[in-house]
Amino acid sequence: MSTTYRTATPDDALLLTQLWQQCDGVAPDPVMTDVRWLRTQLESTQWAWFLAERGGVPVAVVALLVDREHQLGKITRIYDRDAGAERTVHGLLEMAMAHLRERGVDV
Repeated sequence: MSTTYRTATPDDALLLTQLWQQCDGVAPDPVMTDVRWLRTQLESTQWAWFLAERGGVPVAVVALLVDREHQLGKITRIYDRDAGAERTVHGLLEMAMAHLRERGVDV
């Protein structure tokens, strides 16, 4: 089954919290336990969230905090329920870098 990549939307907040709960060994994360707080980040232009899905089911997410003033993007979260599936996270990171380039950040 192929993996698809897309930008996460506010409507994905509940799916993302469920994905986080399915990941082994993750640290406590107050954003991932509060759907309203997560929706706020997904709506914000300061954040960029990228989602990998397989068969329509979320399998990984990468979140960036975007600092436009200093032209920086900081990876704040990587959750992958398929531990060891480096290819999935690699695809999300490529998407994140393209997102930054489109916004004038030199990566």
